[in-house]
Formats: sequence, C-alpha cells, structure tokens
Amino acid sequence: MLLPDAGYGLPQVEEREALTQESNREAALWRQQSSLLRSEARRVLPPRQQLALEATEANVDALGRQLRRLNDEQGGVQLH
Repeated sequence: MLLPDAGYGLPQVEEREALTQESNREAALWRQQSSLLRSEARRVLPPRQQLALEATEANVDALGRQLRRLNDEQGGVQLH
C-alpha cells in the first residue's frame, strides 16, 4: 500500500508530496544497496572474470559515446 491511510480517489497534494519524499528515500536506499551488491559481487569474481567484466564495461562505454556522437551529428533527439 502506498499511503498509510485508507483513502479513496486521487491522492491529494499533501499525499503526493509524502509519496514523492518516500519514493525518493527508497530510491536512494536501493541505489546504495545496488552499488554495495555490485562491489561485493565484483570483489568475489576470479581475476580473469574481473578483467573480462572491465573490458566489457569499457566496450559499452565506448559504444555509448559513439552512439551519442552519431545521434548529435544526425540531429537526433536530445535527452536531458
């Protein structure tokens, strides 16, 4: 249940503000936990797999840069 009270209809301004604050707190906690889990998982990988993961991440980063450059050159959609 999103709201602690059993209301009805659309959430009112105060309720939306409370939901926004709670969702921001939850999102921050999940990001932190995700980061910790990824760090721990990376730490327990064998060295060879760590290197393979790092190489894959570098390839994904390079691909992302290339796609953004091509998008800019072609006048594509700009997301902010």
